[in-house]
Amino acid sequence: MIKLNLLSPEEKKEAQLTNFIHWLAFLVVPISAFLIVFILFLLGSFFSLSIMLKAQDEAIVLQRSDSRTQELLKIEERIQKTNKILDQIYLKQNKMVSWTLALIEISEIMPDAARLNNFSYRKSDNTLNLIGWAAERKDILSLEESLKESSLFDQVNSPLSNLIKQENVDFSFTFKPIQ
Repeated sequence: MIKLNLLSPEEKKEAQLTNFIHWLAFLVVPISAFLIVFILFLLGSFFSLSIMLKAQDEAIVLQRSDSRTQELLKIEERIQKTNKILDQIYLKQNKMVSWTLALIEISEIMPDAARLNNFSYRKSDNTLNLIGWAAERKDILSLEESLKESSLFDQVNSPLSNLIKQENVDFSFTFKPIQ
């Protein structure tokens, strides 16, 4: 089938322009309508959210001014202060040395024929000092050996004066606790 176009070039341009305007109107009108509806929806959402935000702000102001809320805030402040104090106590307790295990160990390894006169600790060099009396030298040697074998003590030092007498001996030991 043959198609003949008998329109003049001016009429052809006008027909093309009309056709283009129809297509443009066909696309622009629905898109514009959609955009208008979408913008109206966004504006409605914005205003409703701003109204809700104002209502929430007013509710918060009322709640903060409520006496029960004030009491709860005071309680919360006291709890926070108490927690800070507990944190400080916890830090101090971690720095403390527990002597219970060391004293139990010393009491278990101390020979029956010996007594402890002095138990001291020098914090500057982390050294324990034991001073006591024993009936015989073998009790001192037994105590020294037990201190060296103990898992709680290290670097046990015994002066030669512990070995001078055979009986009725004053002794001293220095050692470091294992932490």
